[in-house]
Amino acid sequence: MTRLLALVIAIAAAALTLVACGEDRTPETDATRVPGPTDTIVVYQRTGGEEGARERLDVRPDGAARVTDRDKSKRVKLTTGELNALHHARMDVDFARLDSTYGDSKQVVLDGYETTLIVDGRSIKIVHDAKVPMELERLRATSAALFEKYRPR
Repeated sequence: MTRLLALVIAIAAAALTLVACGEDRTPETDATRVPGPTDTIVVYQRTGGEEGARERLDVRPDGAARVTDRDKSKRVKLTTGELNALHHARMDVDFARLDSTYGDSKQVVLDGYETTLIVDGRSIKIVHDAKVPMELERLRATSAALFEKYRPR
């Protein structure tokens, strides 16, 4: 019995040592996985245009973000002001009353963009130059500005 207790203590000590080292052992997120509502506060995606844009911004509640432009990706930490601006823009939107799509997704515009915002597991698509409610446009513009600021180059 004392051998078993010693083994358990040794394993616990080894685990605490790994935690105390402060090494980030968080697994890399799979780029194809769509984050769930508890993973992010906002996901912004924009595709299309003449060059075939594939842009994405995933922002977590603590301000940690992943910014992806085509095949380049980087992690950043939003400033407190940026995170607050995003939170305020997000809180102003009543997602329950919004349509799931704005614009005609069946009409092909060769150099048009399609933007998708994902909040709380709800996806809202904005096609090309569609007219959207002002508060949704504010969230789109805030997210787009953050993407542009942190775009991987």
